Amino acid sequence: MDEYTLLDLCEAADVTPRTVRYYISSGLMPPAASQGPRATYPADALLRLRLIKALQRQHLPLAEIRSRLDALSPAERAQLLEPGTSTALDYISQALSGARAGDARGSGPSGTAPPPPAPQQAVLMLSEPPAQPYTPARSTWERTSVHPDVEIHVRRPLDADTRRKLDRLLDHARTLFTEKT
Repeated sequence: MDEYTLLDLCEAADVTPRTVRYYISSGLMPPAASQGPRATYPADALLRLRLIKALQRQHLPLAEIRSRLDALSPAERAQLLEPGTSTALDYISQALSGARAGDARGSGPSGTAPPPPAPQQAVLMLSEPPAQPYTPARSTWERTSVHPDVEIHVRRPLDADTRRKLDRLLDHARTLFTEKT
């Protein structure tokens, strides 16, 4: 399909219209070619949505995703979604370093390509989901008020030495805030 209505685009990418509108306002996607209920989106919009979802699975911030997508042509974005592409991160690093044939941006003063951007910890596999999904470490935080306008936040549990130091800190803080100056 060359063009999509908003509903067709959302169905194909498994997102909501609200998500599409948010991505447009964030600069992740260009707006529709026309306004109103009959507005259509190009096929590249579907590619962008699929890549955004894939990069979000690697917990990249939207600003980073936007800069990566903007650096690629529609053909390069389509190539990233093809089966057999090893990783999007590898391809994007290669593309941004100017290693593509005929790319004048890639030649530095010595005629060599600049180093690729710093690699991310997670590698984006487009052909299969990550082996272990990211699960944030759970922690419990305790708020302790030392003054009506001041709180100290502490992650629990604490070891005995840290707990003793915290008790001393809280006692000292309460003393400071109750002193009359």
